[in-house]
Amino acid sequence: MPEPLSDDAFARFAVGHEFVTEAQLSAARAFQAARASRGEALTLPDALVRTGALVHNQLDTVLQRLQAQQEIHARQLLHYRLIRRIGEGGMGAVYLAMDTRDNRPVALKILPRHLAADTEFMRRFDAESHAVSQLSHPNIVQGLATCKDRGRHFLVMEYCDGETLDRRLEREGALPAAEAVRIVTQVARGLAYAHGEDFVHGDIKPANIMLLPDGTAKILDLGLTKRIGTPTLAQGDTAVGTPDYIAPEQALSAPDVDGRADLYALGATLFHLVTGQTPFPGATVVEVLSGHLHRPIPDPRTIRMDVPDGIVYVIGRMMKKRR
Repeated sequence: MPEPLSDDAFARFAVGHEFVTEAQLSAARAFQAARASRGEALTLPDALVRTGALVHNQLDTVLQRLQAQQEIHARQLLHYRLIRRIGEGGMGAVYLAMDTRDNRPVALKILPRHLAADTEFMRRFDAESHAVSQLSHPNIVQGLATCKDRGRHFLVMEYCDGETLDRRLEREGALPAAEAVRIVTQVARGLAYAHGEDFVHGDIKPANIMLLPDGTAKILDLGLTKRIGTPTLAQGDTAVGTPDYIAPEQALSAPDVDGRADLYALGATLFHLVTGQTPFPGATVVEVLSGHLHRPIPDPRTIRMDVPDGIVYVIGRMMKKRR
């Protein structure tokens, strides 16, 4: 969406396109200040009309052209032209975009402005995002760059034209056991590589796993991974992760969360894939977290009798309460 129109933006546009002169602009600002001292708030466009620098028809023309320019800018960041929104999470919206320089589709994850205003968050985010862009594995979506344009911070990522597992589950309820195992095995390979590079994902779940048409599984949303042994990117005491899949130590915001938290979340994801349900459904977040922290893992066969014993065993190992 276009940014709200500011007096400064209007002034730059009006002078730059020779609708008004610098002298007329100065006179209008002086008139605006004088009125403000009397308690009357005027926008700069109104002041230009009141001082005779613009007539209403001219003002309408300036506003229309400025709005059109803003809409064009809102659809492009640097040399990336936004096409459509393809996802959204707590850390920002994801857009399909065209890299006009290299003529290829990419995915842009654009951070909300309130996070971009947090200096410490952005310092750590930039450092970790740069490091994540160095990860390269067939089961991990490739991070390409960390960029900034007109105050907007965003990640450039490989675009994968596939379907996330949460959407697949919504459509089918559950997956065949053999397919679930193939998918989870690929995700485990990607995580093994990331953990070997000292990175933990921190939010493994069906929505962050994409299945491509050829059957390849890709781990998504690497923008907030962290190096093992470094502080979490969470704000304050809020744990990073999704309650339905979160490891107990991560739910407790333990300072030493490592790759085992990803394996727990992958186990919870496997449970969801083969049963169609999350391990600890609840009416509130507290109820869900309490299940991860205190309740025994449900037997998947109580939900679907045909879940193989081997999968039940693996889920039990992956979702142990203690690391």
